Amino acid sequence: MVFKGSIVALVTPLINDMVDTHALQELVTWHANQGTDAVVVIGSTGESLLLSATERIEAVQAAMEGKRQSGNKIKIIAGAGTASTKDTIKMVQDVENCGVDGVMVVTPNYVRPTQAGAIAHFQAVAQHCNIPMIIYNHPGRTGTNLLWTTLIEICNTIESVIAIKDSSNNLGPISILRANLPSRVSLLSGDDSTNIGFLAQGGDGIISVTANLFPFLCKKFMTSWRDGNYKDAFATHQLLMPVHTAMFCEPNPCPVKYALSKMGKIKNCVRMPLIAISDNSPSASTIVDSMLFVDKNVLGVK
Repeated sequence: MVFKGSIVALVTPLINDMVDTHALQELVTWHANQGTDAVVVIGSTGESLLLSATERIEAVQAAMEGKRQSGNKIKIIAGAGTASTKDTIKMVQDVENCGVDGVMVVTPNYVRPTQAGAIAHFQAVAQHCNIPMIIYNHPGRTGTNLLWTTLIEICNTIESVIAIKDSSNNLGPISILRANLPSRVSLLSGDDSTNIGFLAQGGDGIISVTANLFPFLCKKFMTSWRDGNYKDAFATHQLLMPVHTAMFCEPNPCPVKYALSKMGKIKNCVRMPLIAISDNSPSASTIVDSMLFVDKNVLGVK
């Protein structure tokens, strides 16, 4: 199993504060038809920590149904991770039983383990599960940054780790990781705005918020880069930059859910304590303007 290319950090559609499984299935099928290589469900953008255990399984099962409807043209990765190693193992086992292609395990949040504690955590999860694993480093959300030495040790001691998603916004260690990691391990950018720099340092793909809205262009960006058409890749990156920025004008996933609602794909509904963006807010104007910029200029991208 290999995870690389254009991967979307998928939203979890809600309706009347419940998981909208029909909309989620349709999103997965749409992404498959748009050329997206994989989707990550119930990750940060999927409001995982705001969903119950039952709701998380509902979302994963809906994604799997969307995959089947698409003719199995897309891989399904389930986000996982809690502050507790025991609870994380249970969460990974639950999504594994749904038949997903892989799992993305984030560093334990809030408790801020040491580097040794983080290594022990991932090793314990791997010992109790039989599924390809992505290690997710996001210090801004978890309070712990995994050092490059820690990531190398994790990958060298856990055979099931086949990718790292890095959202640290620190591009410095990426080339070091690429030079020292086993060849089976892909490096995936978790930040749209810096993804082109990440790829230049040796990255293999992106897990993108923007891809929720423009999956074809995100796939085009990755294809151009892979084929060595760096001028075209940069042009697509520049085209999408206003959207990359707008998607974080308020806490994720509020902006991307608002944008998707304007496209008619989901309801503009988030789970409290998040608050949905209203039409008359400055954020709404920023989001709509960024999308219009892409729509007006997309024909200029060859």
